[in-house]
Amino acid sequence: MRRFDEAGRLDHICARGELRPAHLSDLAGRLVAFHEAAASATPDTRFGEPDQVMAPMLDNFTDLSTMLKPPLDTDALARLAHLQTWTQAQFTQLAPLMHARKLGGRVRECHGDLHLANLVLIKGSVRLFDCLEFNEDLRWIDVVSDIAFPYIDLLEHGQPGLANWLVNEVLSHSGDYQGALLLRFYAVYRCLVRAKVAAIRAKQLHADRTEVLADISLAERLVAPHPVQLTITHGLSGCGKTYLTDQWLQQNNHAPTLRLRADVERKRLFKLGRLAQSNSGINAGIYAPEVHAQVYAHLRELAVSLLAAGWSVIVDATFLKRADRDVFRALAVDQNARFAILAPQASPEQLRARILARNAAGTDASEATLAVLAHQQHELGSLTDDERVFVL
Repeated sequence: MRRFDEAGRLDHICARGELRPAHLSDLAGRLVAFHEAAASATPDTRFGEPDQVMAPMLDNFTDLSTMLKPPLDTDALARLAHLQTWTQAQFTQLAPLMHARKLGGRVRECHGDLHLANLVLIKGSVRLFDCLEFNEDLRWIDVVSDIAFPYIDLLEHGQPGLANWLVNEVLSHSGDYQGALLLRFYAVYRCLVRAKVAAIRAKQLHADRTEVLADISLAERLVAPHPVQLTITHGLSGCGKTYLTDQWLQQNNHAPTLRLRADVERKRLFKLGRLAQSNSGINAGIYAPEVHAQVYAHLRELAVSLLAAGWSVIVDATFLKRADRDVFRALAVDQNARFAILAPQASPEQLRARILARNAAGTDASEATLAVLAHQQHELGSLTDDERVFVL
């Protein structure tokens, strides 16, 4: 064994302002691979059963309420009671999904304690360490509960954009967008675990409860309702849609937002890796007209479920056809979501140069070639005046 440099722990890197989206992209890939390789809980075990999930959550509220005494903590107790009411209501709504996810293999032997201090950067790669080997109940959990810990840790470090980016990268790799419906529920639980630990520490050290109240405040921000927005992109391959939505996600300091990429989801529907080449021709293979309709229907279905769960959504696709844009515009109305269009522009020379560079690098899901670009230019349905009012 060799001791690693403590300065490489992600909590220290984050505190120094040196944590980058690339680090979290690396973590996301490793975390998804780790979860996919982990053993799944069998139906006859207690792990991941809704009541087993809820028990420690209720214990947290009981323990915190005992440690927070009136009159000094009267306000905190009232806030805690509100969070408990929210948790119980969410549990009632989500319990069937929890059970279904266990049957679907999403309850696995996870890390269990995946905060930033248990992640380290070694030779440019993020490594996981110090999992909860001593407690099966805290280790055999839904994979999204594992993700919730670094998510709230990034939020507590004042990095909402990086928290947003981590979740997006994990879900883009795994395709487990169903897990997003549970993320806020587990994130609140993780916040209140931290609040309890902070309360115990404050009692032992005769310290104030600033950290306890900060953890409760973060939980409150997570449950607070906020307006959702559905944003679609519009433009030819190479115009900058994915680049700009990358920036949007990484710098998001407001509503939690998830991105659905047509290039990735198309390949997922056909069980292809995100960087796999389908060798399809124009209007053929996985780009045939009937597949186009299938992909956009799939994106719509995912967007509906995510918006209903309180996530804002970006759908990254060309949206060359007015009919496709109208479907998603109507969807925003149905879901009481704001609607927006992101339509970056680029010159013909820039489009060609970017496509050639992207294909040479081989690091993106897009399979667009110069021939595809020429076809898109012929098919492009420009935005009309009534659509331009939604352009960001």
